[in-house]
Amino acid sequence: MGDIIMTQGNSVTPSPSEFPHIFVEIAWQIVPEVSYGDLVYLSQLAKQAGNEESYELLVDCLRKIQWAKIAGKDAIAIENEIEKQCAPDIIVVDYVGQVRYQKSLFDFIANGKASLDSLAVFLNTFLGLGKKGGERDFRKVSFCQTVCSHDDVIGKYIKTLAEWLDKDRRTSDSIVATRDEWLHRGRPVVKSLGTHTEMGCLPIPKTLTSEFPGTDMPLTNDYYWKTQEFFDFHLQRLFTLFVVVVNRCITIEEKRTPKPIRRDLLPIHTQISALPMRAINDIKIKKIRFRT
Repeated sequence: MGDIIMTQGNSVTPSPSEFPHIFVEIAWQIVPEVSYGDLVYLSQLAKQAGNEESYELLVDCLRKIQWAKIAGKDAIAIENEIEKQCAPDIIVVDYVGQVRYQKSLFDFIANGKASLDSLAVFLNTFLGLGKKGGERDFRKVSFCQTVCSHDDVIGKYIKTLAEWLDKDRRTSDSIVATRDEWLHRGRPVVKSLGTHTEMGCLPIPKTLTSEFPGTDMPLTNDYYWKTQEFFDFHLQRLFTLFVVVVNRCITIEEKRTPKPIRRDLLPIHTQISALPMRAINDIKIKKIRFRT
C-alpha cells in the first residue's frame, strides 16, 4: 500500500481528487470562521475549470492561518495555567511557561505573516498583477496599490488594513512590523507579573522595542495588550481577508464557467478533513479510530 488519505467521514480513499474540496491538511474544527460550504463550492468551480493547481497557495494560506490560531490558543492556555497558581499573597515564577508563552506568541505572528505571503503570491497570479519575486508581498505599498487597482472588492478591504500591513510602524498592531521585529531584531518582550492583574499575568507591550518596558509604564490598555485581545485583533483580520478573497474568487469563477454548478447538491453536510497517512504493510487493521 502507498500513501492514503484519512477523512472524518469514516472512510479511507487513495486519491485526494475524490474529495469534494481541495483544502487539504485543514482540521475544520479549528477554523469555524470560514464557510466549509463556500470552500467546497470554490473547489468544484476550480475542478470544473481544470485549474485546481492555481489554488495551492490559497490552500496554504488557510493552512498557516490554522497554525497561527493554534499557536495563539497555546499562548492563552499557558497564561491561564500560570494564573491558576496565582493568589493575592503568592508570586508565581514559571520559567518554562514564560518561555513557552514567548515561543507561542512568535509562532502566532510568524505563521500569520506567512499566510499573508502565500496569499500575496496567489493573488499575483490569480489577478494577473505581474509582480515578480519579493514584490509579491503585502509589506510593499506598491503591491497593495496594485491589488486595489486590479480588484475593487478585495482592494476595498486591503485599504482598511494600511496600519496592520505597515512595515515601518513601531507598534504591535502591525502584523508585518511585529513579525520583522521579533524575527530579525528581537523577540516578544514580555515580563511576567507573577500574579493576576486586569491585563493578565503576561501582558504584551504595544510598543515594539528590544528593551523591556520600564516599571513606570502603566499597566493599561493604552500601553499593553491582554493576550486574548492581541490574538483576536490579528486573527480576525487574517480570517476576514481570507474570506473576502474566497468570496471574490467564487464570483470570478462563476463568471468564467459555461455550466452552473448546483450548490444545493454539493456534499457539505459532513465536513471532511483530508490529511496524509502512510499505511504500514505488515499491520493488520481491525479498526480505524477517529479522535474528536
